[in-house]
Formats: sequence, structure tokens, C-alpha cells
Amino acid sequence: MTTGLLAYGLWQLGDFQKQERVWRAALDRARVLSVINLGLSPFLYWWNRLPANTFFLAMVMTIIVSALLFLASLNQVLQRLGAMLPDEGLRLEIRQFTKLNLNLLFATVILALLYLGLGQLYTPPFWLGLVMTVIERGSLLFLILLVLLPLAMTMALLWKTKEVILESVFGAHR
Repeated sequence: MTTGLLAYGLWQLGDFQKQERVWRAALDRARVLSVINLGLSPFLYWWNRLPANTFFLAMVMTIIVSALLFLASLNQVLQRLGAMLPDEGLRLEIRQFTKLNLNLLFATVILALLYLGLGQLYTPPFWLGLVMTVIERGSLLFLILLVLLPLAMTMALLWKTKEVILESVFGAHR
């Protein structure tokens, strides 16, 4: 249901500033990824029921990649939306925090690729084995820092953007 609400919200944004090409391109990328996430979300439940099924595992890995790409594209949508809003303070915050979010998500992808690449080596050198051990032992910490932090900052920026929009629409009538 949550994935469906995200997709619905992005489709609702489609009526705003139809003439802006950069805005539309960022919004369309986020829309496509939200539909992909929506279509793949039942596989999380099915994989939980049948964890030995390799097809369900592959679909869960696909939704993980798609969700990271969606979070990155949502940050780009926020950047484009912030550029069109009149509040300079919000625009500056969006610029700073979306850049940080995108860098953290990029670091997540690099670490995941490094971990998967190191896992393919049968006998890694000693220092690579130490890196793999650190990644395995600190995987929850890496998850919190590299994925949940950008997610929380994105949600906070979305909330703040909503507040600025509502204030600009309804605040002038007070």
C-alpha cells in the first residue's frame, strides 16, 4: 500500500508545471521507478513465504536496486521542485541535503558492488578479507548510515516542501 501511495503522489504531481522540460524528465523517471517498485512489491511477501525460491530472491534483489534508484530519482525531483518554489531557505536546504543523499546512495552502491565483487574471489588477499569482515560485521550500521539516513532526509525535505507549498497557497488568505 505504501508503494502505491508513493506512485499515486508522483502521478498527482504531473499536473504541476507541464511546460518545464527538466522537471518533467525528473518526474517521469521517478514515476517509472515507482511503477516498477509497485509491480515488484508482492515478491517481498512471496519471498518471505518461500525464501528458497531463487526467482523470488532475484525479484527481491531487483526491487532493492529499483528502490535505491527511486530514492535517488526522488531526490532529483525534489531538486527540480525546489528550484521552482519561491522560498530561498528551502531551496538552499534542498540543494545541500539532496546532494548529500545522492552521495550516500552512490556510496551504498559502490560498497555493495565491492562486497559482491570481493565475494566472487575464492581466496581474497588478506587486506580484502579484512574489508569483507568489516562490511559483514557492520552491515546493519552501513544500512542505517547509507540507506536510512538518505531516506529520512528525503522524507523530511518532502514534508518541509509540502509545508511551504501549503503556506504559500493558504497562508496569504489569513
